[in-house]
This record gives sequence, C-alpha cells and structure tokens, in this order.
Amino acid sequence: MPARFKVPAPPSRNRYLTALGLSVVTAVFIGVVLYGILTTHAESTISHPRLEPEWVDQRTKLDKAPEDEQQIQRLQETDRDLRQIFFTHRSLLDSGRIMLWIAAMLFLFAAKDVMAWHLQPPAPELKADAEAWQELRVARARLSVSIISIAIGIAAGFGALALEDKAEQQQAAADKAAAQAKEAQKVVFPKPEEIAQQWAGFRGPGSTGTTQHTGILLDFDGKSGKNILWKKPVPLPGKNSPVLWNGRLFLSGATNKKREVYCFDVANGNLLWQRNISVPNPFKGKDPKPMKDTGYAAPTVSTDGRRVCACFANGDLVCLDYKSGKMLWGKNLSIPDNPYGHSASLIMWQDRVLIQWDQGVTGEKKKKPSKILALHLRDGALLWEAKRPVGASWSSPIIISTPSGYQLVTCSNPLVIAYDPSKGNELWRAEVLEGDGGPSPSYAKGLVYAANVDSYLACIRPDGRGEVTKSHVVWKAEEGLPDICSILTDGRHVWLLETAGALTCYDAKAGRQLYLQDVLGEDMSFVSSPTLVGDKLMLIGESGKVLIVSTGPKFKQLGISDLGEDCETCPAFAKGRMYIRGQKHLFCIGAKD
Repeated sequence: MPARFKVPAPPSRNRYLTALGLSVVTAVFIGVVLYGILTTHAESTISHPRLEPEWVDQRTKLDKAPEDEQQIQRLQETDRDLRQIFFTHRSLLDSGRIMLWIAAMLFLFAAKDVMAWHLQPPAPELKADAEAWQELRVARARLSVSIISIAIGIAAGFGALALEDKAEQQQAAADKAAAQAKEAQKVVFPKPEEIAQQWAGFRGPGSTGTTQHTGILLDFDGKSGKNILWKKPVPLPGKNSPVLWNGRLFLSGATNKKREVYCFDVANGNLLWQRNISVPNPFKGKDPKPMKDTGYAAPTVSTDGRRVCACFANGDLVCLDYKSGKMLWGKNLSIPDNPYGHSASLIMWQDRVLIQWDQGVTGEKKKKPSKILALHLRDGALLWEAKRPVGASWSSPIIISTPSGYQLVTCSNPLVIAYDPSKGNELWRAEVLEGDGGPSPSYAKGLVYAANVDSYLACIRPDGRGEVTKSHVVWKAEEGLPDICSILTDGRHVWLLETAGALTCYDAKAGRQLYLQDVLGEDMSFVSSPTLVGDKLMLIGESGKVLIVSTGPKFKQLGISDLGEDCETCPAFAKGRMYIRGQKHLFCIGAKD
C-alpha cells in the first residue's frame, strides 16, 4: 500500500460482520426502491391533471355551456379522479425518495467499516503466500467495484428524481403561464343590474322599449332648436337605432360599397372614433340589394361596455373594442336569402353574441336554412347553432328572464320559438303567426306577447315545453295588428302601432281591447316602434313628428313635437337625455343648463 494513502483503523470482527450484513441488506433495499421508483414513474400517465385530454374536453364543454349544472358536476368528478391518481403517484415518489436517502446513508456508513476491514495490511504470513495474497486483492477489487456501482446507482436515482422535479417545475411554470394567458383572454361581461342601467341594444333593457330614466323632455323642436342640446351628422345612412353605455353612443352606417361603425361622445356629440369595416375572407358574390325600407345597415348594434358588435346586409359581422374601435374579430356569414335584406338586431348575452339569421320561404326545402347562431365574444368561435323551421323575417329576438332560467324568444312565420341561450336547444314553440314577420316580441310580468299583421296578437306563458299552442296561449286578438312596429307593454296594457297610424290598446292579462284609435294627420305614418317614457307613450312618425299619448285605458293625446327630419329609428335614453337618429343627423334632447 503506497505511503500516501492513510488507511483507517480496522473495525473489530463483530463490527465488520454487522457492517457487512447492513451493507448487503441496504444494497438490496436500495435496488428494490430504485426499481419501484422507476416503475412508478414509467407507469404514471398523468403529468398534470389539467393537461389531461379528458379534463380539457370536459372544460371545453363547460366553456360552451357555463350554466350547465350536470357539466359542472362531470368536470368536478373528472378533476377529482385525475388529482387522486396524480397525487397518489407523487406520494409514492416522495416516499421512495425519503427511503432511498435513508438507505443510502446507512449503506455508506456500513460500507466505510467494510472497506476499512478489507483495506487493513495483510498478515505477514499472507504476504508470503502469493496465491492467497492475489485472491485477497481480487476480493478487495470486487468489493470496491460493488460499492462504487451501488453509489453510482444511488446517485443516478437521485439524479432522476432531481430531473423529474425540474421537469415538474418547468411544467408548473408553463401551466401558470398558460393559465395567465387564458385568464387574460377570459371574457368579462356585465351583470344584469349593470345592463339595466344602460341602453345596450335595440329598444333598451330587455328589448322592451321602456325607459326608467327620469327628467326626459318630450317637448322639443328640431328646426327651432328647442331643447335640442346638440345635433351631429352621421356619415353613412342606416335604419339602426342608437345604443348607449357610460357616456358613449354607437351607430352603424352603410352603402352597397362601404360599412362603418361610429362612436359618439354623448356629452357633446363629438365623433370619438369611426371604424371602416373590412373582414377577413369577405363575401365575393353579388352585392345584396335590400329594399329601401331596410337598407344596408338595419340591425342595431349591441354593446356590453367592453365590446361593440355590428352586422350588415352583406353578412359582415364584427366585434370591436369599446374604447378604440379596433376590430377584435370579424367574419362574413354570407348574404341571407331575404328579399327585404337582413335586419334582425344583435343581442350580446354573457360571453356570446346571438344572431337570428332567418331566410327563405316557410315550408319550402332550402339550401340555406334559417338558424340562430351563438358566437363567442372572445374570438367569434361558434358555440352553438340551431336550425329553424321558418322562413325569412325582419324581427329581432329578445332575452327574457324566467323562474326556470333565461330564454331567447324569436318570431317568424308561423312560430314563436324559445331557445335556451346557453345551449341552443329549443324550449317551446307556439304556432300563432302568419305572413312576413316584422314586429319583435315583448315580455312583461311573466307573459310573452307576439304579433304580426294578418295573424294574431298572442299572449303566451313561457313555462311550457315542446308544442304549447293549445296549452300555454293565454289569449289571442285579431284587431290593430302591426306590420313593422314592435309590441309595447308595461304588464297592464299592450299597445300595437300600425304603419298606417292606428294605435290599439289591450288589457295585458285578459286580452280585452280598450281602444283602437286612428292617429290624425296626413303625414303620420310609423315604422319606429312605440316607446314608454314614464307615464307617457312616445310615437315617432316617419316625417319626424312625435306624438305624445297618455298610458291610460282611454286614448288621450298629450302633445306633439317635431324632430325636423325624417325618422325610422327608435330612441335611446340616459338620465335627463334622449337620443334620436334622424335620416341624416343624430339628436340629443334635454334641458339646457
């Protein structure tokens, strides 16, 4: 033995035998533990519960139907099962790591004494026996190799565990980054109470044509400027009505070649932004030729205070940023088979925009069926699509809140159909309509009202399922039916307005006609739907004349105002302010400070 190696003092024979036994046992134990760790790692198929295809699939289904209680339960069960498998695997690996560490310490402690015993200088008589000496040297070499091999195995085991920990840390970091990215893309939508304070879509909260705002002046004159706070030109024509959200007003305008969306400051009428619309993969066929009464920008836009959605006669649908007007996404839905041109207004509900896309002729086999579309506000992805057994219509859908949940109510010859807006499945239908559908339905105090010329005014309970024509139609009436103007109700009365100027009032619960009054005046024709302002009805004529009528059971004219410009749209309201789109201008009406 070279002098530079310091050989430790050899242990006693009993200690040597104990150390030898302990080293053998721990070596075997280490082998078993390493085998168990490697086997457990190899058999584990879950890197992270929320990265598993099964979990991702369930989560995707829940994103499409966030209110589906059964889907929530399925996702929770899947998450629980995957987590149980994952954490059982982690627990086994952690236990193996601890046992491997303890066994390695014991092995090294015992191996030190074994090595010391075998490295002690040979007895003089052994040195004289060359053959025995050689055997001892070989035995020592084998022992060294065994100990080094076991040490390498231990190091490899710890190395593998360390690499796994590092991989898990990297995966955890990637998961966190993905979760943050997903959270950043998550669609935040307003609560119903917030929406009720705005005028976010066609005919305001609930599409009812009713304002709760106070201080609204109904006495004005556009020509003289009486109670006109400001008047601003709108660049392109459009039959759509203004919508409001927290100090911003939105409109759209279009011709056969150009489409735009506008954002005005409600305080002074200044144009905050003007966005020219051009979508990816635009329609390349012939330009649509809607009737003059509809035009190229009939659908009223919709906003939720974060985004603004608009649709046009050529099928272009866009979602814009509320503040800047930047296009978040856009697509072309193709040109509907609709002789009047598309006019159904959009509804933004929770994380989606809902589109009533009616076309063709009822009862005929169609290449382009009517449908309802639900697109995600984040990127325009299709959430659901429901085919409709109806023809072309020009009415807009409404969202109603019932004790059993939200419903999307639609009208088109010959059916009033309600859908679940979260899933798209049909809830109920009533066959009460005929002819080209123009008026939109209305809802108050638990009852749906639908009407169209040459058919009926029908009062329907929305708590049925399936075919409800015989079971849930409370009453029907046949006089004073509208052809364009939508229904107005406050839950006590129902008002119908014909284009030719007849105003009809019914008792909302019993269906009894209270009056049918021809509105006098040679230029009093109407396409703007009636509006309820406090205890007064507001009827805007095509000529811009505005008739103010009492809401009582008997017809009583209270006054008449004049916008000074033709008008075919519905007003929007904020506290102390009314906004009306005329043929060329946007008006703000209110008391001057």
